Parts: sequence; C-alpha cells; structure tokens
Amino acid sequence: MDGLKQLQEEIVESLLELEKWSQQPSNPVQDFKPYDAFLPAGAVETLRRELQQKEALLRASAPKAELDKLRNELRAKEKLLSQSVAKADLAALQQEIVKLTAENTRLAQELERPAKKPAPTLSPSAPALQLRSQRLDKLSGDAVKTMLQQRDFYCAEHEWSKAWSHSSGKGIKHNFEVRQDGQVVVDQATGLFWQQSGSPKSMTYSDAEKYIRDLNDKRFAGFNGWRLPTLEEAMSLMEAKKHGELYLDSVFDHTQQWIWTADLESAGRAWCVYFDDGYCYHYGIGLGRYVRAVRS
Repeated sequence: MDGLKQLQEEIVESLLELEKWSQQPSNPVQDFKPYDAFLPAGAVETLRRELQQKEALLRASAPKAELDKLRNELRAKEKLLSQSVAKADLAALQQEIVKLTAENTRLAQELERPAKKPAPTLSPSAPALQLRSQRLDKLSGDAVKTMLQQRDFYCAEHEWSKAWSHSSGKGIKHNFEVRQDGQVVVDQATGLFWQQSGSPKSMTYSDAEKYIRDLNDKRFAGFNGWRLPTLEEAMSLMEAKKHGELYLDSVFDHTQQWIWTADLESAGRAWCVYFDDGYCYHYGIGLGRYVRAVRS
C-alpha cells in the first residue's frame, strides 16, 4: 500500500510540472548555453556594429565648447584664489619671510664657525704620595729602612727598631677629611680611606684577616675593598710628635695604639706599627694587636 501511495504522489507531481511547462514553455538547452547560442551569425554582427556606434557617440558626448567653458571657469577661480590674501597681510608675510631668512643665515654662520673649546674644569688632583698597597710575604729590615728614608717617615729609635729607625723623619703633611658620619677618615695627601676607629680589641693576625672579611661582607660605611694596610701605608699615619698619648693625629680614635699590617717579615711574623712609642717592628702572628682597616 505504501508503494502505491508513493507512486501516486510522483504521478501527480509530474502532471503538475507538465501543466506548468505547457503555460510557459522553455528550451532546457537554452538555460545552459550562452545568450547567442541560438542567434544567427548575421544577427550577431548587427549587434556588434550597433555597440561600436554607441561607444563612438559616448566618447564625443562632451562638445569642445563645453570643455573650453570649463577651462575658463578654472582659470577664473585660480585668479580669485591668488588675490584672496589682503595686501597688508601679504606685506606682513613678506616681512616675516625676510626675518626668518636672516635668522637662518645667522644660524648657518654659527654652525660654520669652529666650536669653542669648553673651559677646563678642575678635576680632583691625584694624591701627592702614591704608596704601595700590595702585601709582601717577606719584608726585610733593610727594605724598611730604605722605605722610611725615601718617604721621610718618622720612626723613633728603640731597642727593637735600631736597624731601621729614622728619628729625623718629618712625616707627611696630611689633609684629613671625616666622612660617612664619622666612620671614615680620608687622607687627601695619599688618597687612602681609613677607619676612624678600628677593632675594639686586639686580636691575632688570622682574626685580623677575619675582621677584614666581616667589614667587607657588611659593607662597612657603605664600601667594600677594605684590607689590612701595608707597612708603608700604616707608617704614613705616624706623626713626628705626639698628639696626646700617641704619635697619631687626634682625628683618629686613639684606642688602637698598635696595629697589624698586611706585610710579613717571615712566615710566622708580621710587621706592626706602634703609635704609642712611634716605631714599627715585626712580632709573632699569634700575638694580639688592633686593626685599622684601609681602602684605596
């Protein structure tokens, strides 16, 4: 039954399509061919000639008189535009142009002139006295004697310092400046930065080296690079006369009356500076001395 019903519907649909075509018949082939597929060759040629004639007429659609009229209107508008600026405004513009031209000429001349050399600035002068900063592992008494005499450092003559003492030494003229809230004393004469104070107690040589490491780890006074001074640097602080109880300027803390230096006389002995008695000597590294750190 279902098959018969479907066949019936298909027959009805076909009859309706046939009825529709009979009212408006069409050529199925024409729907899928170019527009001229069923035109005679003569008709095609006629259409081509008509198109050519219309194209020629379109090109000639603007007469010469009309073109001339448009050109004249354009020239008139250009003339009006050129006269649109008032004479007074035009004169002001001309004066401004003259002024700017003169200014440009002046600037060009300035650029062509040789550049003036800047006035020399006064840079900080180098320290008058350059001291050895490198540690020596074997510094002899003879070398110390030569250094003291060459630098004219004061070194009092004692039982332990007779071989190198220089009691006629005048020392150097210092130019001290206290900085970093009183923690640092800068000697402009040597360019060295010194601790104003130093270790609060005496210690062995190895503990002195540890004390220096701690200063650098904590960036004492905002700096690193702190170290034990060489004997040459430490003796530069020695005054030729006492300031109070020490041969040391009063700008420094006088707690550190004797200090270690970085220089060794031998494997187990290091050079020390004694500001209480005004001389230098080498002692065993296991003894206790104070530390006054320095940095370049």
